[in-house]
Amino acid sequence: MRSKKNCKKNSMVAIIVIGGILLMFFIATGYILLPIVPLFILLIFLYYWHRKNDVLTFDTHHLEFKFTPLQSKRFVKYKTIIDLKYNSKKKVVLLITEKKKVKLPVGGIEDQDAEEIISFLKKQVQQNNIAV
Repeated sequence: MRSKKNCKKNSMVAIIVIGGILLMFFIATGYILLPIVPLFILLIFLYYWHRKNDVLTFDTHHLEFKFTPLQSKRFVKYKTIIDLKYNSKKKVVLLITEKKKVKLPVGGIEDQDAEEIISFLKKQVQQNNIAV
């Protein structure tokens, strides 16, 4: 069982809005808003990076994730997860056996996929608690 979830943010909407603002300002004044140009380029880069790369990968024995281009890939074995908390800011906090917390921001993932991820992880926590 190897499942992949791709992070779909509203980056394209942000790109269109900022691009429209830049274009309207340029048409109205003849000047380009230089502070917004790097942000615009960054949003385009992140949009294509998220389309190309898998953010969450569910393997048979572990979960691997990488939410940003500069973040290193992280691995969490299912058997090490002892508790799961989901807060209102759309973050899943996994408590693993080494007394560490691992945060998975699921806010950028589609709601249906986020619900599936949370239910899958809850099942893993239940299985680990029964096995102990």
